Amino acid sequence: MKRLPLAMALLSLGLPAVTFGQGSASIVTDKRDRPDYERRVGRSDYAVTMTAIGTLAAIEDGVLMVEVSGQRFQSKPDEGTKFTADKKTPLAGRKDLGLGDLSVGNPVKLTFVAETGKLLEVRLRYEKPRDAKR
Repeated sequence: MKRLPLAMALLSLGLPAVTFGQGSASIVTDKRDRPDYERRVGRSDYAVTMTAIGTLAAIEDGVLMVEVSGQRFQSKPDEGTKFTADKKTPLAGRKDLGLGDLSVGNPVKLTFVAETGKLLEVRLRYEKPRDAKR
């Protein structure tokens, strides 16, 4: 019986210390951690990004035309745009992807800054074959 009050006292002293040690959920970013962030996003503070998933409809004069749900959107990549590919795509694992590696009809995912429309990433997506058996 003497152990119960002692255990409760230790628990009541220990819990505030644990919660204090966790801190808040805010994250302070340092430009030294991501030196390319300002060049890619366009400014060094908080930026909201959006994605568009669709099919590459055309590439004309360095401008990507992507069809998303029946509508066509266009975006022009610049030197800060990253080109990547999902694992099961033919271009998977390549580090030096560029605009010339894409072809019309490829499924893509575009990530861009909502405020400015600046294109951050073009990802070649993998789509499962439609006739695959489960």
